Amino acid sequence: MHPEAVQPPTLNGITPRRRAIASLLVEGHTDAVIGDRLGMNVRTARVHIAELAATPGSESRAQLGYLIGQSGILDQEPPEPQEPEASPAPRQR
Repeated sequence: MHPEAVQPPTLNGITPRRRAIASLLVEGHTDAVIGDRLGMNVRTARVHIAELAATPGSESRAQLGYLIGQSGILDQEPPEPQEPEASPAPRQR
């Protein structure tokens, strides 16, 4: 079994990865450019874009860009990543 991936902190339900995608999308970049800039496969970028589009209920890419811009999510500071809690040190005998 694989350990569960640590979920990054979110801002209004948007992960830092999706926030970066939203920013590039609003700038007018294609899926391929977004994937290339973020070091991911274009298909992965498209999945994220589709999930972003489902959130506000947009019907087109242009409307999605407009809704992202109007939502203000790109104007807000992302939350600081939190350090995982340290396990207590084992007792010395």
